[in-house]
Amino acid sequence: NIVKQRLRLASVSPVLLEIYADDGMTLEQLMAFTVSSDHARQEQVWDAIRQSHFREPWRIREMLTETSVPTSDKRALFVGVDAYVAANGPLLPRYLFDDDADGWMEDVPLLDRLVAEKLKAAADEVAAEGWKWVAASLELPYGHDDGLRAVTSTIAELPAKERRQREKLREEQERLEAEYSDHDELPDEIDARLGQIEQALDAFEQRPKVYDPADIAIAGVFVSIDTDGSLLVNRGYVRPEDEPRAE
Repeated sequence: NIVKQRLRLASVSPVLLEIYADDGMTLEQLMAFTVSSDHARQEQVWDAIRQSHFREPWRIREMLTETSVPTSDKRALFVGVDAYVAANGPLLPRYLFDDDADGWMEDVPLLDRLVAEKLKAAADEVAAEGWKWVAASLELPYGHDDGLRAVTSTIAELPAKERRQREKLREEQERLEAEYSDHDELPDEIDARLGQIEQALDAFEQRPKVYDPADIAIAGVFVSIDTDGSLLVNRGYVRPEDEPRAE
């Protein structure tokens, strides 16, 4: 059995064998990589899950043996079908499968590469803000922020011009609501206009957070992907070893 195990491990990338030797993964995780002999793909899968809480051997085997990914998968939503197709990725139409997916992406390694590239670009953009560290991963491990201190932030103040625009929208909203308060059903154009006003007012509320430069210098950011494929950026976490020490 030991001989067979060693023979199987010979199919694992030397990079991953070194990570195992440094106690970076368990033997069960390492053995899971033997289902594929493609070293580049093995390393790609490890890079995708190494900071995740989905690092069980079954998940590794599942990713290595994936032959297609539905376009409803969060990786596909994050990259977008157009970007995948533009990179010459083959797409299977939905009618070939009995489910509700819009289609299936056949080149999984290509999809994962596009995800990694887009995630890295987002992380680099955040890092340019001056944070001490940025941790980016498809999935963040459970309890990734345990023991870290969250720094406080303030909301960026609206310029005077935008404050006036916001007040005009609020006044228009109140006027229209009062004018049609006794109507059982709003006219289509009024309903549409109120929807536009609500969206515009929401946009004013989505102002960026402002952090103290001293906090940015010692704090970091977590970057990941939400279930709907949107980018998640959680700023302002200080590790215990980075806390300022009293003189």
